[in-house]
Amino acid sequence: MAPQRPNPFFGRLHCPLLREAGFEPISFYASYDNYVTSAETRGLAKFSVQLLRQPHMSAPLLESGWTTTEELDGMCAAFEEWASNRDAFFARARCETVAVRQ
Repeated sequence: MAPQRPNPFFGRLHCPLLREAGFEPISFYASYDNYVTSAETRGLAKFSVQLLRQPHMSAPLLESGWTTTEELDGMCAAFEEWASNRDAFFARARCETVAVRQ
């Protein structure tokens, strides 16, 4: 089976796919991850840079034409610069689903 390409619009398909697979009821929730301390933002930046440098992450981005090597380098530099700001803050929304298959 070929690896699936990332789909930033998958959320639109989530509910219909669960219904088609026989799941009812379906409940949706949202929560946030917050990175507010210098240690948290530095850690997130370090993780993000390491992730962007991994071939399993960078290769699909480069092969699809979504970015270039130079742009990836710029992203990594921007993460490091952002993390050096003592007022750096990051919040990430998470969408969560609970579904039951009858």
